Amino acid sequence: MSVSAGASPGGARVTKLLASRAARTHRKAWAAVFAALALTSLLLGSFGLALASAGLGHARVERYAAADLVVTGDQETRFTTKPWGSDPQTARAGLTERVRVPEGALGVVRKVPGVRAAVADDVFQAGRAGQALTGRP
Repeated sequence: MSVSAGASPGGARVTKLLASRAARTHRKAWAAVFAALALTSLLLGSFGLALASAGLGHARVERYAAADLVVTGDQETRFTTKPWGSDPQTARAGLTERVRVPEGALGVVRKVPGVRAAVADDVFQAGRAGQALTGRP
């Protein structure tokens, strides 16, 4: 015949006693479990944020659809180093943000033969009925 912990009036006290002793005895184990859960949550949240920003963070290019030619800055960065006793090595990485051409260079672009018009990609604030909006030419 088996006896469950709740069958006798003292069974609840025994269960509480065992639970409190386990909590006291294994405090470091419970702290490690909590720390592992917290760090895992932080890691997954960071990964989700990075994934969302990579997928949604780029400017839409549909506004350039009617342009015959779009002039942009260099979308890559380079770093050259010379380790001791070996040839120089260059590392390259693509930039995530769009590099814009300075507005001062617009005059040079307009002077290129065959260019009818050159429009700078400026950002200006606009609004309607108290709502702030961002506009582009």
